[in-house]
Amino acid sequence: MLCICIYVLVTLAAMTFFRLDASTSKILNYVDTVVCFFFLIDFLIRFTKAESKFNYLTREWGFIDLISSVPLLGPLRWGRFSRVIRILRLLRGVKSTKLIIQHALSRRAESTFAAAALIAFIVVVYASISILYFERGADGAKIITPEDALWWAVTTITTVGYGEIYPVTGGGRLVGVVVMTAGVALFGALTGFVAVWFLAPTQVNEELELESVRKKLARIEEHLAALTEQEKTHATQRADD
Repeated sequence: MLCICIYVLVTLAAMTFFRLDASTSKILNYVDTVVCFFFLIDFLIRFTKAESKFNYLTREWGFIDLISSVPLLGPLRWGRFSRVIRILRLLRGVKSTKLIIQHALSRRAESTFAAAALIAFIVVVYASISILYFERGADGAKIITPEDALWWAVTTITTVGYGEIYPVTGGGRLVGVVVMTAGVALFGALTGFVAVWFLAPTQVNEELELESVRKKLARIEEHLAALTEQEKTHATQRADD
């Protein structure tokens, strides 16, 4: 959520302080609608888990989370900055950073998939803008509108590539190479994540069985140690006699 919030703030800053053409703004608005869907899910989860719904909406500024989850509200979308502040407060300090790194290392499959998905999301956004910049106005161009650019980016990164829309310029093809590479990495991570997800119950059972065997061995060692101590005691008594 922190990464998505930072992306949204950068995008809003670009749309506010820079004069973007209509096509770029349209692509960013489409993506903003998708991001708002995830923000709305985050709000619903927080609202459901809150012990006091009223306190969450008032004292914890939950109403700003709700407002910022609605797309195309202009200046009100800057309410998402509150999400960044809240997450940064949770992550402050070296100890919190250390715990996050340990969590990521202990759950490498989920962390890798999340990172790949985030990279793919960013690649789709900026590839759509870049491909439209290179292709629009070129002779025989197939990618002309923002919708064409988004469609091409999604079909390319998912390795579908229907073929009716493709870049005809050198710059556009270079963008295509980047998108295809990101798509291969994304679905490679997805395949690994699914494999780990299916194998996880088996690994848990094996760990439980191994732990049970270790406990039995520990009891056997304790029993043998007790027998050895008894034998030493009997031997000492016989020697004294």
